[in-house]
Amino acid sequence: MDACDNSDRLQFIRKVYGILSTQLLITFGSITAVKMNDEWNEGIQQYGGLAITAAILAIAVEIPLLCCISVARKVPTNYVLLLIFTLCETFMLTFLCAFYDSSSVLSAGGMTAGVTVALTAYALTTKTDFTMYGGAMWIMVCVMLMLSFMSMFMTFVSWWYPLVSALMVIFYGLFLIYDTQLVAGQGKYKLSMDDYIVGALIIYIDIIGLFLELLRIFGSND
Repeated sequence: MDACDNSDRLQFIRKVYGILSTQLLITFGSITAVKMNDEWNEGIQQYGGLAITAAILAIAVEIPLLCCISVARKVPTNYVLLLIFTLCETFMLTFLCAFYDSSSVLSAGGMTAGVTVALTAYALTTKTDFTMYGGAMWIMVCVMLMLSFMSMFMTFVSWWYPLVSALMVIFYGLFLIYDTQLVAGQGKYKLSMDDYIVGALIIYIDIIGLFLELLRIFGSND
């Protein structure tokens, strides 16, 4: 890779993480604002139906961004869809966090930040090319879906949910390493320079997934 390619990739990385930082600022800024206001915290708990709607809309927006290259690369459509996705995720996460005490949310956020920084540093410095294991990543997606489905019928087993959450943390951590290397372009496979929206989206999903599972493991209901 020549100096020009390195410069272009560096600009791409900066763009991806600039977008990602904005997404995280919106999400965790909203959570912080609600947790700091008891009236807002109690009020948002009444909007469970809206939170479900937001989750469905987020999935509906996420699919074309990840599955349709022309949509993910079309400006400003890609930015608008990403903003809608981020706002929907933000509302859903803020709603869920309203049912946990503030210290639990803060602890989960701190652990998520620590894990994210550590795994990102590892992904950028390791000689192991995780982009070669795309097939294994798809297998993990199938396992995650299966575990989530089984959770609907395992409400009578007390140890099931902590176990599943622990496995999910491991899976999201591996996805974070894999996606970081796709963005950094250091492995055999990498994202195109035009896929900055996809890069920000997949890393955002990894971080939010880590946060939710850590909150489920260590959080206490308010």
